[in-house]
Amino acid sequence: GSVARIVGGGRGGGRWGGGLVRLRLGLRRVRLPLRLVLLSLGLLRRLTSPLSNMVRTAQEVVAQRTWTLRAPESGHQEISALVRAFNAMLDVVQARTSELELSNRQLAQETAERRQVEAELKVQDRKKDEFLATLAHELRNPLAPMMNAAALVKAPNANATMRDQAATIIDRQLRHMVRLI
Repeated sequence: GSVARIVGGGRGGGRWGGGLVRLRLGLRRVRLPLRLVLLSLGLLRRLTSPLSNMVRTAQEVVAQRTWTLRAPESGHQEISALVRAFNAMLDVVQARTSELELSNRQLAQETAERRQVEAELKVQDRKKDEFLATLAHELRNPLAPMMNAAALVKAPNANATMRDQAATIIDRQLRHMVRLI
């Protein structure tokens, strides 16, 4: 080569010339590992790029809680299998999430319906209590004159007229109660 000629005057000629030739041969040897390094970097990029895409997709799914996102497939069989498995997992998670959301909506609706029925039952219970209080009052009203009439009938000094009046009071109040009931 030209470098060997300039310094040493030819191939193997002298101490320096042989060293440069060896140096040039050493550079050829260095080119091969450099090519291997560049080739391996390209291969590494081809392998890590799909994995990086899958990681980004996973981070977006978690951050956005959007189960419809999918990682793009790769040209490598093993990496593509991993991406397909990841996407299949997202399909399952999406389906389960949809089922849970539907179940939660149904549960919320049932809870609202139960609360409404419970409120209606409380109103009906209050109305029942009011009715029973009114009924008790209306039943007690005729009982007081009947008790007085009964006491009058039992009185030792009651005459026939007083007993007839007591019987009339009892009869009238009983009819009133029968009408109420």
